[in-house]
Amino acid sequence: MTKRIIVFALVLLVLLTTLSTSFAMQPYSSNGTCSISKSGNTISYSGNTRSTTTEATITVSITLKRLVSGQWQTVDSVSASKQKATSVSATDSCSVTGGYYYKVFATHYTTSGGTWYTESNQVWVS
Repeated sequence: MTKRIIVFALVLLVLLTTLSTSFAMQPYSSNGTCSISKSGNTISYSGNTRSTTTEATITVSITLKRLVSGQWQTVDSVSASKQKATSVSATDSCSVTGGYYYKVFATHYTTSGGTWYTESNQVWVS
């Protein structure tokens, strides 16, 4: 009887050690998006950063730019940051000058994943 209890305890210990190691090794994943839309001469833009784990800090910074002579020039920007969160979003809109292409560039940051960048499609405002 004592041997069975000892064997059971050892099996339980090995099982718990294996499970805790498996959970600790779960793959970390984060992603981010940004988007742009227009209605007449008003551009609306947004961005989102997400993580599969709670982050100490999670941030999204979005910059609206227009194409002038082959160069993207900043028109407007917005950002948001949270602590101890799994996602953060920011959105804004502004009136723009017609005759240009506009595009959104986003910088995403999570404590665990570092920094990465996304960009939207470009839209023409006539």
